[in-house]
Formats: sequence, C-alpha cells, structure tokens
Amino acid sequence: MIPIKLEDLARITEGRVLRGDLSQLILSISTDSRTLQPGDLYVSLRGERFDGHDFIWEAVSRGAMGFLTSRSYAELSSGQKGVPGDESAAQSNISSTRSQKGDLAIIQVRDCLAALQALAREVRNRSSYRTIGLTGSTGKTSTKDFLKSILAKRFKVWATPKSYNNEVGLPLTILGADSQDEILIAELGMRGEGQIAQLCEILRPDMGIVTRIGPVHLETLGSEDRIARAEGELVEAIPETGLVVLNRDDRWFPSMADKARGRVVSYGMDSEAEVRATDIKLDAEARPSFQLVSGDRRTLVKLQVMGEHNVANALAAAALADELGVSMEEIKGGGWGGRGPGSGGGRGAGC
Repeated sequence: MIPIKLEDLARITEGRVLRGDLSQLILSISTDSRTLQPGDLYVSLRGERFDGHDFIWEAVSRGAMGFLTSRSYAELSSGQKGVPGDESAAQSNISSTRSQKGDLAIIQVRDCLAALQALAREVRNRSSYRTIGLTGSTGKTSTKDFLKSILAKRFKVWATPKSYNNEVGLPLTILGADSQDEILIAELGMRGEGQIAQLCEILRPDMGIVTRIGPVHLETLGSEDRIARAEGELVEAIPETGLVVLNRDDRWFPSMADKARGRVVSYGMDSEAEVRATDIKLDAEARPSFQLVSGDRRTLVKLQVMGEHNVANALAAAALADELGVSMEEIKGGGWGGRGPGSGGGRGAGC
C-alpha cells in the first residue's frame, strides 16, 4: 500500500494515538492475526461470530507494528468493551511485547470498520491507478481473472484477491495495491440495495463491467427488477469521462445503458453487440473456441476452461481490454485458462 504516517492515519480515521512515533510509516494492513506478517498494522474488526480484539496480543506476538482498536487501555486489559480492567496489565503487555519495527503503535478509533474504510478511501484518493469495478449476478470472478490476465500483458495490475468483494474486502483490496500499479480491478459483491453504491463511494471507479443479471439474492431483494437496480449502482457511479461495459444479451441492457453517464460499450452474441462472438464451438472437453469480433477486426480465441457460459465472461474482459489499447493479438494470447501468470486475484506485472 501507499505508506501512511501514523499521525496521518489518526487524522484520516478520526482516531487518537495512544502510543507510537507519529512519524512512523504504516506500510501494510492485516485484519487476520493468523495470516498477519511482521510489520503489518492489525485492525481489530468485530464480526458476527468473532471480535478481533480477542486476538490483538496474538497479532502483536506475530510481529504487528501496532493495532487499531475501539477500546481503551483498561478495556484492552479486561478483554471486554465497556468493562474496565487493570490498566497496568495492558501497559505491561505493551511493554513486554514489542513489534519488530520499534515501539508499538496503538490508535484508538470509534469504529474499526469505518476507520478501515476511511483509510482505503484516502489511499484511493492519493493513487494514480485507474480503477475498474466489476459486478453482476454471476460470472464476476471468471471475468476478473480473464481481464487481469489480458491486461497484465500491458500494465501493472492489482485485482481483488480471494473473495474480497464486500465492505471489508474492498478496502483490503485497495490497501493491497502499491504505488507502481497502473490498474486496479475490484470485484463488487451485492447483498442488498445501496451496498454497491457504498462500495463505489470508496472505490471511485473509472470503468465498470456488469456481467449478467439473474435471480440471485431474491430472498433479500424480492424481485429481479430490484436486483438489476442494485447492480446498476455501479453503472451510475461511473463518471461522464468513464466507460461502462454491458452485456447486450441481458434483458436489462436497455435500462442499464440508460443509467450510464459514461460511454457504453456492449458485448455479447447479439449481432448489435460492439464486441461479439461468432462460430462458437466446444471441444471434446467442453472448452469453447470462438471468433472474437470487434468492428472489422477479428481473431480466434480458445478458452482453457469448460463451459459455453464462459464465452460471455471472456467477451466482457476482451471488450474492456480493447478499449484500453490491448491489441487483438495480445487478447488472443491472453490467460484464458484463468490459472496462468497474472491470473486469479492479486498482482499481475506488465511488460
């Protein structure tokens, strides 16, 4: 991540430095004491089944340079928010357990999740990379993997690792990028109306892809129309100078396109799609091949994953890559298996 001074972190998160050198740099963040690396700042998140405050001293023993907490010294010692303990016990823990990078940093904030999001928002504002938001009922991860593999041939790319696509995962995705990255691809999950809009407020996407809309989360939203409205929040978040890549075969395409302020590029099997597939064939192992057509240009693409449904995911990735200047030959040779260099979440280095 972009280095942040401890004093700046306190200002960004509206927190209070309880301990630490104000000029100390925060270089990396962790919310999981099990995978924390020496030098990480540990953020004590509270979930439905756990409270990260219970693992603070484990994180410190693993080499955390400090931690973000919503508790006071006394509460840290008692192990319960709102229940004071022996403050000297907490001080003793701090004194006896130092990070590998000098004095332990402790920042007290009102809410650790809000602080994590505020930090991600600030880091995004300081970054020069272009951001791509990606949502839809199905096909998000495959499309992300295809897109990252193609763009990594030309750019330094950081993409959503694992399934980091919610209110915790998106900030961690942003904080995982570094100053050398040129493009950030963020998968955006949706469980209800307003959620993608909130994620976009943090991400500020320059470009967006909507894969396909289907009856997912009906138990929460009640109708496919409401699902489409919720997924469409990404489209509405793209600025006039931005780009929206939409599935022409999806029945929600017209309403999605109407929401767009940015330029719309369509993909699909429909003859009106600007980037489309023709001559689709499946080999003996159900892996598709097809002619990728964009204007008067075409090339043969062979996917290394099974299922004709992946053709649409590949088209979405190709459409956006084409708009970023990636050549048809580079697209043809893209990581269509989703497992090659540059595939999956994390980083892909350009040439």
